[in-house]
Amino acid sequence: MINTTKLKSMMTFIYSKLKDIKYTDFMICVLISFVMTFVLEALGRHSIPLAFSFMIYHVGFFVSNFSIILCTITLCLFFKRRYFALSLVLLLWLGLGVTNCIILTYRNTPLAAVDFSIVKSALDIMNAYVKSIQIISICSMVLVAVVVIVLVLKYAPKKKPNFFSASLYMAISVIV
Repeated sequence: MINTTKLKSMMTFIYSKLKDIKYTDFMICVLISFVMTFVLEALGRHSIPLAFSFMIYHVGFFVSNFSIILCTITLCLFFKRRYFALSLVLLLWLGLGVTNCIILTYRNTPLAAVDFSIVKSALDIMNAYVKSIQIISICSMVLVAVVVIVLVLKYAPKKKPNFFSASLYMAISVIV
């Protein structure tokens, strides 16, 4: 038998927690995930129209990619410095997307796990494929990214995480 008073108190507790949730946090995560998924598709296809085409004609794959990115972005809601964590996650995704775009330009196969194990040997032959001005621009972009991350760490506001809502959002993103 289910104790109705316990069930009622549990439902009241859940309702009070759901009422306090700020839905904007999750909506911002969804929007950022959608934009990042589209940007990564455009980088991978070297074309914005082809990314739109992929989004329309391959909805299942697009939603799958979107949900993976959404899961990583909703992890940021568990941190007090969520904007810093969000910056790191977005920088990681963007870095992987740009790397994939560059690799697709040279060899027509996407970035794979094996590419990370051969980074040292790739650095030895990098001069044959990349010009010195490109190396300088890559280094300057990395420097700008580090400066932005440090500025976000220093000046972004701290916000106490709501672990209940963050867990709920994470569960929703995993279900998607």
